[in-house]
Amino acid sequence: MLNFLIDAQDSAGDGKVLVQCSDGFTRSGFFAVIGYTHERIKRDGELAVPDTVRVTKYRCHRVIPNEKQYLFSFSVMSLQMNM
Repeated sequence: MLNFLIDAQDSAGDGKVLVQCSDGFTRSGFFAVIGYTHERIKRDGELAVPDTVRVTKYRCHRVIPNEKQYLFSFSVMSLQMNM
């Protein structure tokens, strides 16, 4: 999933990537969280999933709606950090 997002961002260049899901917040919110977290890893070398989820939930409280999705986000980014 992260590789798909990275490829989409590379293809967009300076443009934006639009991610849409059926309810507008679960899957698209997940992609927003991993995308922003990936950028923070590249920029700061910091795995900041909790901060990213907090900021994203401030804008849309239904993003990452449960612990299972939060843990999945964290595990995806932890794997990326260790590559």
